Amino acid sequence: MMQKIIQRTPNVIIGECLVNLASENEYLEPFSFILECGANPNTQDKEGYTALGRAKGNGCGQIIAYLTKSDKKLPSKLVKAIEEGIQKFSIEHGNKPVAVFAIEDGILSFGLEGEDPNNSSSWKYQGFYELPEEAFDLDVYEAGEINPDSFNQILDNLNQKDIFNKLNKTENFKYLFLRHIH
Repeated sequence: MMQKIIQRTPNVIIGECLVNLASENEYLEPFSFILECGANPNTQDKEGYTALGRAKGNGCGQIIAYLTKSDKKLPSKLVKAIEEGIQKFSIEHGNKPVAVFAIEDGILSFGLEGEDPNNSSSWKYQGFYELPEEAFDLDVYEAGEINPDSFNQILDNLNQKDIFNKLNKTENFKYLFLRHIH
């Protein structure tokens, strides 16, 4: 019955109201049921918040974990966002010789030839590109709900796909994920 109501009623009316109520109040069981019935968790309210934004704003950790773990597109969104950051750098600074590419707290950084590869804070292009929240949720990562090792796998896969060839790489180019303890 609920599925029919959601399918026949514009999601903005029913879906937003139900998802909004459940995500703001940490009603995990009804929330997951509403999504299974077809409600869209990415529908924005009048302030522009999605279910994830509302859950974060209200400290609803179970809803945050559910949304980030249940989103099977999260890895592909993350990969796409990383590729976009690399592309942006190559377009804007394609002539710069890149020695190191790093992901650090959801930020893409580029260390140039001649810069200290072991000190990302000294790089000219440290903090060049921030990954969008829908691709990388820093709060969820800091809570330990995203496996840091998955970033190394993503970087290895990007390397196998020759994504880093868009950069003017140095002979000793390396890519890495910098893990911080918060």
